[in-house]
Amino acid sequence: MYFSKILLEMENGAVPNLDNIIVCGEDVSENLVLSFYGTFPEINVSRLEFDDVDISGLSETDIEKVSSFSVPIAAMSEIHEELIKKTPGINLIPNWVVEEQKLLQFAWHGYLMLPLLVLVPIFITLQILTGSTELKGIENEIRVKEQLKQQNLEIVAQIEALDGRINSFDQTQTILDSVSVGSEVWGRTLNRFSSLGIERRGFWLSKISIDEKKFIQADGYSLNTDILPQVTARLDSATLKSVYYEPIRESDAYRFQITLREQ
Repeated sequence: MYFSKILLEMENGAVPNLDNIIVCGEDVSENLVLSFYGTFPEINVSRLEFDDVDISGLSETDIEKVSSFSVPIAAMSEIHEELIKKTPGINLIPNWVVEEQKLLQFAWHGYLMLPLLVLVPIFITLQILTGSTELKGIENEIRVKEQLKQQNLEIVAQIEALDGRINSFDQTQTILDSVSVGSEVWGRTLNRFSSLGIERRGFWLSKISIDEKKFIQADGYSLNTDILPQVTARLDSATLKSVYYEPIRESDAYRFQITLREQ
């Protein structure tokens, strides 16, 4: 009967062979032990012994019955050895159940990540605070530079206004210089003609101008033609360009044109 159950369990559990059989319970007689060798000749068959359990205080009758309590004694012995850290003990609960019963269901590398979960937020917070401080400093610097820029723009506007006034002054000075130079030329020319008019009466000027080649052109009228060569000769670098008969109020008159260089 025992053999058939053992063979059935071996077949159900796909166990090819057995190495050891431990006999315990109510019947641990020598006949039972020897009977296993008939079916399993190569198996080591032994009785369950409790060397660590002191049964010296029991009677002969109780000692014979100890084998009947082999299972609870074995369980008690295992618990005792587990409590004194002699053996790690056997846990029949599946690992997935043990993992689900844990408060923090982490693997070993998960526990290594726990310090990072604490340190990373602290590091990020410090970086944000540092960046915020630097950003405020940059904003203050930008504000100061914007104020300096505005002040510089105002100074540039003032400089441009002064520069415009200086340029205007230079232009005015140039105009005045040119006018003064021109006035001197006109003054000298008029003085020369006036002096000749006093000496040689009978001619007068109607127009004086300066062309692009810096030649003075004098237009006028004379009562006779003889005086015109004398006037031209008295003027340095002067040329009598033309003489036309042009009566004035039924009187004989001649229109002339004299050119001379600036002096």
